[in-house]
Amino acid sequence: MQTCVAISERFKVVLTGGKDRIIRVWNPLIQIENVGVEYLKGHGARIIGLQVIDKFGSLISAATDKTIRLWDLQTFQELCKLHDSYQHRPVDRLTSISYDDTSGRLFTFGNRGRVWAVAPGSIQAVDAVGNGEGDVGAGAGKSDDVAKKALSKTGVDREMEKEQQQMNAELADSGWTVVNIKDIAEELVREYGDGKVIKLPNLDLLTGSRFEVKEENLEEIEKDKWIQLQDSLELARDVGLGELTIGACYSNVFHQLVAVGVHHCCVVNLETGAQVCRFRVSKPAVVTTCTLDASERRLFTGAHDGAVRSYNFNSGVMLGQYKSMNSELTSMIFLPSARFVQRPVVAGGWDKKVTMWSDSPDEDCENLTIGTHTSDILGLQYIHRPFAPYADGALALLLLSADAAGNVMVWTATSGRLVQNFSADTFTESLSARKSLCDSLQDGGGAGGGGPGEAPHPPPPHT
Repeated sequence: MQTCVAISERFKVVLTGGKDRIIRVWNPLIQIENVGVEYLKGHGARIIGLQVIDKFGSLISAATDKTIRLWDLQTFQELCKLHDSYQHRPVDRLTSISYDDTSGRLFTFGNRGRVWAVAPGSIQAVDAVGNGEGDVGAGAGKSDDVAKKALSKTGVDREMEKEQQQMNAELADSGWTVVNIKDIAEELVREYGDGKVIKLPNLDLLTGSRFEVKEENLEEIEKDKWIQLQDSLELARDVGLGELTIGACYSNVFHQLVAVGVHHCCVVNLETGAQVCRFRVSKPAVVTTCTLDASERRLFTGAHDGAVRSYNFNSGVMLGQYKSMNSELTSMIFLPSARFVQRPVVAGGWDKKVTMWSDSPDEDCENLTIGTHTSDILGLQYIHRPFAPYADGALALLLLSADAAGNVMVWTATSGRLVQNFSADTFTESLSARKSLCDSLQDGGGAGGGGPGEAPHPPPPHT
């Protein structure tokens, strides 16, 4: 089952990942079906996102068990592995990732987002989306404060501390119980952390005896634990979506992160970390997929009931509603502006079909349904080659669709014609088979081109 697709323009490969925890690498330029390049193993759970960084020659993959891995696309070796330590609620797992090529930041989402700095060969946690305090370095700041306080003690402070100790000793000799409030406060901070103290401890703790939970207090303590859980959930809603996140998109135009949950959309300004707006997108069916348009100014959503809608994500105003499908949509993309592309909105789902809509729902242009998969469609992606040497330009923009059975199909975005079909059942990594295939292509004069007998692709013109 393939759930995500990524493309490397630099290495001319297509990468897929899914439920079988394997990342497969395909060469879309070879006009022979079911021939793979390589596969990457290491994940222990379902892969939910792939991001290619061509300038570093790297691939980032994330799985539902909150593991993030960095791969080298030249050697296909794993460079590093990280784990998201944040406890996501109500389901502790990652659901989507997004990458900003301008700032070099990776965004991961469960019910709360985190920011990671990506460098050649490394990934490092930076901050939590929607939270002004960083996840990294907080403990170091507290340690520095304690050190400064210790160094700031003067001789007068030490003298007063000595007198207090003598007074405590005299009271203890007289039969009094001496209670150090500072030690008790520090113990309460360690026990409750930064959370709200709902219930004070038993007075036995103040006298130094062991704190024991009495039978009659168990029901009250369980009730207090429930209250603390609700407070934690309220805090999660303040700093995150507070619900399952199904997608996160980045707008270079507004420098904003658009995080979409099953019911709401949250827009965050990455320069200030402030929330720009929050609006409801489930009307009434829950949202299952989302994408931005080519201008990165509008948000498109697909729902469980097959409805497709567009929004102005800076105001939350719904701009249009398209003809609905008969089943849930699982993936959606918006094609770039290209010649002969009249239906740039593309979606697929449980009906096993790839459907294309016109940009404006008011236009007199019927939606187009192209080829049918044998299983549910779970991922969509496109390849844009504006300098492809084809007279009609049909192969300059290709559409890729992946289904639950492990098949990846390649279509022309203009006419919907099937160009290639990759099957995971017959995936092979045999070096000898690939070598003989490359030799046959070179003998046929198709080296570097789209297939045997075709001219090699010329480099793009310099501007």
